[in-house]
Amino acid sequence: MYLNIAIVNNSGNVGKSTICETMLKPRIPNAEVIKVETINSDGTDDAKFSANEFDSILKQMDATDCSIIDVGSSNIESFLLKMQEFKGSEEDIDYFIIPVIPKHKQQIDAITTANMLLDMGVEPERIKFIFNMSDKKLSIERQYPDFLSGIKMLDIAIESHSIIYESSVFSMLNNLDKKFIDVVSDNRDFKKLLRSSETREQRELLSEQRSVKRLVEGVNDEMDIAFKALGITNE
Repeated sequence: MYLNIAIVNNSGNVGKSTICETMLKPRIPNAEVIKVETINSDGTDDAKFSANEFDSILKQMDATDCSIIDVGSSNIESFLLKMQEFKGSEEDIDYFIIPVIPKHKQQIDAITTANMLLDMGVEPERIKFIFNMSDKKLSIERQYPDFLSGIKMLDIAIESHSIIYESSVFSMLNNLDKKFIDVVSDNRDFKKLLRSSETREQRELLSEQRSVKRLVEGVNDEMDIAFKALGITNE
């Protein structure tokens, strides 16, 4: 598979990096994440560039079969300006994914981001949306009314809804200093370990780890559905 994806939004705090690491990267074979942000250490081995290093970003994309470009909100404007400067470089990216969350400002910023891409000549079918941090008890129409009306005005069709629901699992993982993908891959037999534990403290720790594992598996199943709904192909 040869594929380049950019995940973008003029707003911060819409879950771009979490989506990259927990939904996109595990489901795209051999994918590498390229982070476009203010350079700092975040504990990962991902390639990191500022938007002004656009030529280096293009070289990194060309060096890998599949790239996921995680564009930080502080770099999005410069990233798109550089893309215009490097004429035709927008064609190197197969899909632009825009996460949108229920907050009003982020809904408006998602529309603005889509409009900027259209103005650059990106075809509507290459622009995808993820309804992130959704409430399972409420409809998409009720949670994202401003976004849906704005997208309709831009004449972008959303054929299917890619939805990631709000979950406590991410805060739990942060508290435990665990990564989502590591917990998904944890195949320990917790039932057996609990029965063989000699202390109450060991059992409490294992019980907590099992609960997190169960939550992560549920969210991971939902990620499978959300990824399929994006309709990403390399054709």
